[in-house]
Amino acid sequence: MYNEKKDDLKVIDWEYASMNDPYSDLGLIAGGNYFTEDMDVKLCMIYHGGKFDDIGFAKIKLYQIVSDIKWGYWALQQVVNSDVPFDYMNWYGMKVARLQHFWEDPRLDIWINMLNGKPAFRTK
Repeated sequence: MYNEKKDDLKVIDWEYASMNDPYSDLGLIAGGNYFTEDMDVKLCMIYHGGKFDDIGFAKIKLYQIVSDIKWGYWALQQVVNSDVPFDYMNWYGMKVARLQHFWEDPRLDIWINMLNGKPAFRTK
């Protein structure tokens, strides 16, 4: 829900509700809706009251990867077991293609290291 007068965004979705890191939901929303990089930045800024947060952004991006892994495997399971007339294999292919894009992102190590309290770049 978005209140334009207050520039306030509230997300309520109980479908996959669980006790998670709040960034899990943000990553799932961004990943499931194929947000662009600019949209990811904006989502992070909205969540942090208009300010960009490096760690929050890293979590959003990493949860997008987790989301694609999850839904990619789910799609494969649907190929074998579902009677629903949907091209799950194509959907799986889209998830894998985006995963490849994420794996090749040079910031991946930076994001993981940030969350582990290590230097952003590997040192010798």
